Amino acid sequence: MAAALPLTPVGPSPARRAVLTRRVRLFVAATITYNAIEAAVALTAGTLASSTALMSVLRPQSEQADGCADDCCNPQEKSL
Repeated sequence: MAAALPLTPVGPSPARRAVLTRRVRLFVAATITYNAIEAAVALTAGTLASSTALMSVLRPQSEQADGCADDCCNPQEKSL
């Protein structure tokens, strides 16, 4: 009989997972901040130009980024 091979965990170690999770959260925070600033600039430009076209283009990107980060950080919860 052949000797059984030891099982090794698949995926990053808990320490590496913590680092990656922190990086994703920082990236999401930066994205939300950028989108908020971009929205403020677009609304200001639209108001100064008396235009509603710029205001109708704005999308809730911060919610999309937050949802994406949740999916990326918690793949186990996504499969439940």
